Amino acid sequence: MHIGMEAQLAPICDRVVPALRNHYGFNERPIRFCVTHQTADLEHGSRTLAVVERYTPDALRPRVIRAIREGTEKRWLYFDGVYVRHVLGYNLGNQAD
Repeated sequence: MHIGMEAQLAPICDRVVPALRNHYGFNERPIRFCVTHQTADLEHGSRTLAVVERYTPDALRPRVIRAIREGTEKRWLYFDGVYVRHVLGYNLGNQAD
């Protein structure tokens, strides 16, 4: 589910956009996705969680919350893998050297 993940994107973009501009020299066109989502996903993230709260039947709520949590954790594991591979330089076993 993208509900938990969408709420994560705005703070991620808040850190990535300045690095792309200042460190890597990107202009606005290639980073417009991140710039747009810096603000849009703040609103979307809170709205989608409100929809879950309002419309999820009580019997399904634990499963829905678990799915949101798992999706959110998968995104963080993805970024952990990017960091381990590209910052620390470790081959995680599924990339060619």
